[in-house]
Amino acid sequence: MLEVLQQTGLGHFLMTLISFILLLAIVYKFAWKPINGILEERENRIKDDINQASVSQEKARFLQEEAQADRKKAKLDATAIMQETNKKIEREKMLAVEAAEMEIAQKRKREEEAIEHDRQEMMIAMQDEVAQLSVNIAGQILQREVDIEDHQQLIKDLVLELDADQDEE
Repeated sequence: MLEVLQQTGLGHFLMTLISFILLLAIVYKFAWKPINGILEERENRIKDDINQASVSQEKARFLQEEAQADRKKAKLDATAIMQETNKKIEREKMLAVEAAEMEIAQKRKREEEAIEHDRQEMMIAMQDEVAQLSVNIAGQILQREVDIEDHQQLIKDLVLELDADQDEE
C-alpha cells in the first residue's frame, strides 16, 4: 500500500503532510523553545530600552526645568544686584553733592567773613584818616584865616590826598 500511496497524488500529499508534521514536531521540540527564548529576551531588552529612554527623557525634562528655574533665579539675582548697585551709586552721588555744597557754603562763609573783616578794617582806617584829616584841616584853619577860595582849595587838596591814599592801598 505504501507503493500505491507513493504513486498517486494523494499518496504524495499524505507523505508531504506527514513529513511536514514530523518536521514541525522536531522544530518544536529542539528549536522552538530556544528561538522563543531569544525572541522573549529581545522583547524584554527592547522594553527595558524603552523604559530607560522614557526615564532618561523624564530626567532630561526635569533637568531642563531645573536649569530654566536656575536661569530665572540668576536673572532675578542679577537684576537685584543691579538695582542695589544703582541705589548705592545714587546715594554716593547725593553724598558727594551734599559734601560739595557744604564745602561751598563753608568757603562762602569764610569769604564773607574775610570781606566783612576787610571792610571793618577799611572803615577803621577811613575813620582814622578822616579824623587825621579833620585835625589837619582844623590845624590849618587855626593857623590862618580862611576865605572862600582858601576853603575850596583846602577841600580840593584833601580830596586829592584821599585819592592818593586810596591808590596806595
